[in-house]
Amino acid sequence: MNYVVIMCGGSGSRFWPMSRKIYPKQFLNTVGEKTMIQLTVDRISKFIPPENIYMVTNKNYVNTIKEQVPQIFEENLIIEPMIKETPYITL
Repeated sequence: MNYVVIMCGGSGSRFWPMSRKIYPKQFLNTVGEKTMIQLTVDRISKFIPPENIYMVTNKNYVNTIKEQVPQIFEENLIIEPMIKETPYITL
């Protein structure tokens, strides 16, 4: 049995000015009518059933995820206990 974990808790600071902390890039429709998270779930759903798709996010985005990808079960949402932004290095 295969599973997928989608990381979707970022603050949107790297995709500014389109992305904002309250509405980061994964919830924007940048290429077409669907959002980035919807497109990701659509691609994965061809190979993995929705009950095997998990999403890691923070409490601020739970409702948006439920609205945008209702096929993902609520019990498959892994809510981070605290926001720990992934650091990145610029060269």
